[in-house]
Amino acid sequence: RNVIMNDILKKIDIIWLFITFLGCLQGLIGYQYILGWLLGCLISYICYIRIKLVSKKVLINKVAKGVQASFGINYILMAIGLIIAAKWSNYCNVFSCFLGLLSIKISIYITEIT
Repeated sequence: RNVIMNDILKKIDIIWLFITFLGCLQGLIGYQYILGWLLGCLISYICYIRIKLVSKKVLINKVAKGVQASFGINYILMAIGLIIAAKWSNYCNVFSCFLGLLSIKISIYITEIT
């Protein structure tokens, strides 16, 4: 079962890298779009890694201690990314940052379909 889970996680990582690369094509429009996209993707991936670590701890310890706090921290990270993009809108696009925050979610959906 662990081998299957590792394969799924690797597939999500590969699809995320591909989606991130495709999103970088927004750079043809303007550098603000690509910087917002990369900021959103980076924060999304950090949240994804945090969820994986918390999930492993919950499965090993069989105690869901700190799960709500972890999700709260993830939401704070996402809010910080959007605030950064809004504050420095000359350098980052808020909408592409928001789409970047959805990159892991899109990767998981694509993994489920295939």
